[in-house]
Amino acid sequence: MTTPQILSDLFALLLDLAVPAAMCTLVLAGLALRSESGVNFEAGGRFQRWMVWSVILLHAAAVAVMVRGARHPHASTGWRSKQCVAEQH
Repeated sequence: MTTPQILSDLFALLLDLAVPAAMCTLVLAGLALRSESGVNFEAGGRFQRWMVWSVILLHAAAVAVMVRGARHPHASTGWRSKQCVAEQH
């Protein structure tokens, strides 16, 4: 069963927006750090929340690229390249 085109397009749109959204969350983390720095800093505050979202959004794009490359049957590199070559023979 193939994935409907609307879902594929929506997934591609979300992945394309992941890096700009991560940059926005980094700016928000900087603003939060400025307001929380010094005596007012608390662990698990707004700065940490924005940094976690930045890491999640930046890694989502990288993981998607890695998975997309692993599915390519003629890929010579990647973590599944040996398995893809073994399936062809």
